[in-house]
Amino acid sequence: MTAPHRKDSTVGSSAMLDLVVVVLIAAITFLLLSHLDAFEWLVSVVHHYERYDLDEVVVLFAILSIAFAAFAGRRWIEVSREQARRLEMERIKVILETAGAVSHEFNQPLQVIVSASELALEDASENSPMHKYLSDILNSAVRISELIIKLTHITDYRTKDYCEGQKILDLDSGSGQPAAATPPKQ
Repeated sequence: MTAPHRKDSTVGSSAMLDLVVVVLIAAITFLLLSHLDAFEWLVSVVHHYERYDLDEVVVLFAILSIAFAAFAGRRWIEVSREQARRLEMERIKVILETAGAVSHEFNQPLQVIVSASELALEDASENSPMHKYLSDILNSAVRISELIIKLTHITDYRTKDYCEGQKILDLDSGSGQPAAATPPKQ
């Protein structure tokens, strides 16, 4: 996961470097032309073609320089957007893989808890404290099962505030499923 991130940042840096190089080339060329009296040379070259004015050559040069700078700037913006899109896709991929692993690993012991709780609940008398404890265990196991279902349906990376400035994955909005409102079983 680290290597693609470095590659993307290198591509973004390359596009930014292209922009800087084009601007520097335009500035150095302009300074060099003015320092070496190249404008007079251009006048003498252009003088043979009276239909062209020096102003047109300078304007053409300025337009081309701006066009190259705009091209490099647009390229840098496109690469930055692509990098952000790839990073978001990588986040979602990691979340989906983690959610799948957690769901798979939790489902096995959860099924044992649910089955054992249901069997023990059938044997316990309804008025005994053990019945209430087993009912609470079963309700909690069902709640965990609902959370696992939400984990398996995550399609979006959204967070919510947790505590002391920490953020956690928002299962309700990320899974596209409504929040569970399971009434307690008795």
